Amino acid sequence: MTNFIPKKNKKNSGFVEYVVNDVLGGIEGITVRPMFGGYSIYKNGVIFALIVKGDKLYFKADEKTEADFEKFGSRQFVYCYPNSNRQITMPYWELPAEIMEDKETIKEWVEKSYQASLRSNKK
Repeated sequence: MTNFIPKKNKKNSGFVEYVVNDVLGGIEGITVRPMFGGYSIYKNGVIFALIVKGDKLYFKADEKTEADFEKFGSRQFVYCYPNSNRQITMPYWELPAEIMEDKETIKEWVEKSYQASLRSNKK
C-alpha cells in the first residue's frame, strides 16, 4: 500500500493520515480518495469506509453486520443536505474506538465491511 498524504489545507488531514497509515496500514489493497469534503476508503477498488465530519470513521454495514456495530453502541451515518432539512441515513456505521485500536480485529472488520459492500453491489 502506498501511504496517503492528504492536501495540507484539509482540516482533518491528521486524522486521515492516522487512519490510513496507522489503523489500516499493512492491509493490502487499501486506497483513499477525497470525496465531498471527506474521504472514501477502498479495498481492491470497492468502497467500504468513509471519513466524514472531521474525524469520524464509518464502515459499511448491511443486515448481516449491523448488529456488530450496534453491540458497541455505534451510530449510523446520517447525511444532512446543505440548505435543507432533508436527511438520508447511509449504510455506514461509526467504527468503535476499541476496534480501531486493535490491529488484529481491525483486519476482520475491514473484511466484514468489504464483504458488505460486495453484497450491496450485487443487488
